[in-house]
Amino acid sequence: MSQVLDSTSTEESTLLAFKSCADDVNKATVDGLIGQRKELIECLTPIIKNTENAYVIGLNSEWGSGKTYFLRAWQNYLRDTNPGSICVYFNAWKNDFSGDPLANLFAAIIDQASSPEAKVNDALKQGAIAVAGFGSKLCKFSGKIIKVVADPLSGAVTEFVGNAGEAFVNWIKEVNESSNAFNEKLAELSKETRNSTKFPIFVMIDELDRCRPNYTIELLERIKHLFNVPNVVFLLAIDGRQLLQQVEHTFGLRSSEIALSNNSDGNERSSSGTDTRLNYLGKFIDVFYSLPDPDRQDFVRMKLSKLPELQCYQRKLDIYGFFPRLKIENILTADMSMFGIKSLRELTQNIELFSLFLRIEAGIEFDEIFVATNIIFRNSNRMITHTQLDETFFKRFDCSHLASIFRKLETVSVGEGKKELNNVIDLTSAEATAFLWIVLKLTDNKLTPYDDNRFFDRLDFCVANSIGLYTDSRGGGIRCGLPVSSIDKLQQKVIKKLQFLGSFSKNMQTA
Repeated sequence: MSQVLDSTSTEESTLLAFKSCADDVNKATVDGLIGQRKELIECLTPIIKNTENAYVIGLNSEWGSGKTYFLRAWQNYLRDTNPGSICVYFNAWKNDFSGDPLANLFAAIIDQASSPEAKVNDALKQGAIAVAGFGSKLCKFSGKIIKVVADPLSGAVTEFVGNAGEAFVNWIKEVNESSNAFNEKLAELSKETRNSTKFPIFVMIDELDRCRPNYTIELLERIKHLFNVPNVVFLLAIDGRQLLQQVEHTFGLRSSEIALSNNSDGNERSSSGTDTRLNYLGKFIDVFYSLPDPDRQDFVRMKLSKLPELQCYQRKLDIYGFFPRLKIENILTADMSMFGIKSLRELTQNIELFSLFLRIEAGIEFDEIFVATNIIFRNSNRMITHTQLDETFFKRFDCSHLASIFRKLETVSVGEGKKELNNVIDLTSAEATAFLWIVLKLTDNKLTPYDDNRFFDRLDFCVANSIGLYTDSRGGGIRCGLPVSSIDKLQQKVIKKLQFLGSFSKNMQTA
């Protein structure tokens, strides 16, 4: 009789309340960053610190890649390492609906400069509030400018009926004077900030590429014309492809790769030259950096290690002697190919579905957890409409060839066996070795405990020992007693459960 890993047989049954697996960006830290992202912050911070001219940086990364967490971690890092400096985070998309981007930006500056977490001294705080308050007066002009451009008949002419020409000239003069006065006030504040904190005014703008095209372009133009003073640095976190599409939509500019021109001979040919969309963005952005691609395996492992509902099973694996020296999240995620090129947002949604599965399906066996993990993360369709995990395993690991190698382990040397198996998966990793054995057991249930002993014993005793397998009572070597069922039955059972949960979670999100 197989042993069931019951996660609800103890006080852990109180863990069933659902919590989102998404990070709280307000508490983001550089230590919570994955891959080389912490190193990027440590590299860019001195560059920004030593930048004295007006400067705009474009930080490029696709949607869902963790830009927001990165920026908030950086802001908190700067508050700790450069106390008193003015560092503002502005979510452009969050404020897209509320009209003038300039007014929204000034509101963010006032709010964050006044925040106790910013640790800005009183003089700079009052200076920032005064400059933002002065700049907000420009917002009354922006409405008229937009009105004139959008509808000159109902805008400019109606606004300046009567002596329209003279009034219009006076209005333009007032706008220019106010803009120049704002630049002077901002330059004074930025100079005082530099002298006091040895750091420029630093403004991070997030989600710009998600905004309406006209809102995006207007904000870019305001940054260029109103904030172009020394010791003011902007960082725009963007998905470059999306921003280029916005420029193309607004101005009709196109990439040289797709632009066609009619030549004198009447034939259409690709035009040579640069991407005119990038040329346009070059008016506003001085340099582009790319956010390092995340290590998806590390990200998922970190998240799974924080799931109490999974760690309940870890303790029971240890008790039963199934791979007691390995972490359960490392075994489940040993094959990096299961994550593909999914964004961090997609992986977080996968983890939330997995968490929900564990919380609702109490008292399940490890092989079912293993199959559920692979179905969820290998499936590109969030509704889990169709998954043939057996086909995926046979394609990924060439299981037929693997089984033939397995059966030769008794007759070939350890070195030869390891060499052939290493072509399938990295056997220098104890977790990968355990993962491979589970796959083999799932796809070939004719294997016996003696086969298990032969597999681990002939691979390499030190690898098997690091996995934590025990020696049987006869001293006949190493074996694993973890019960594993047929994948045919398991995957159909798990898919039905996941399809229900997927439909449930989708309905919850759209309700």
